[in-house]
Amino acid sequence: MTGDSILQVFRQFALRNERPLVGLHLKVVVVSSELAKQYGMGQIFDFIFRDNDIRESCLVMISHGKASEVLNSQHPGEIPAFRLRDAHRNRYRNQKILPPVTLVMLENNVRSKSSFMLQNIVSAEGEQYLSGAAIIKGETNKWVGELSEAEVEGLSWVTKKNLVVLLKPTR
Repeated sequence: MTGDSILQVFRQFALRNERPLVGLHLKVVVVSSELAKQYGMGQIFDFIFRDNDIRESCLVMISHGKASEVLNSQHPGEIPAFRLRDAHRNRYRNQKILPPVTLVMLENNVRSKSSFMLQNIVSAEGEQYLSGAAIIKGETNKWVGELSEAEVEGLSWVTKKNLVVLLKPTR
């Protein structure tokens, strides 16, 4: 389904299905980088920010290409949203993974007009993986560029937000 807003898509869904969409179970929202270039994150997420059915702990990520491709799986029984959500738990093992951004964090950044980064997701040969970061400019809340995996790793070292403690001091 397509529409000019998420609200419009929800309304179209109501015309096609007897059951309404329920936001309580939403785990991950994936936005295409192309959409984020054209519209500000405030415009894209306005309905979601105001919907009291959608949990604020839902993660937000950016995809290269269509967001729907990232949310498809070739493995029977696999739920891609769970896989993407759980991939962030490996941050302690890999410096190339950004700290997760939840809806409440996204809303705070959008409202304060602060620049921020979102985790990129790439889909290739039926597999999805975290790869680099999208940069969202605070003034416009639009996608303005990206960082590679190596640049995200370097940033995590500089900011010390994701350092893995390899050795514990002995006493």
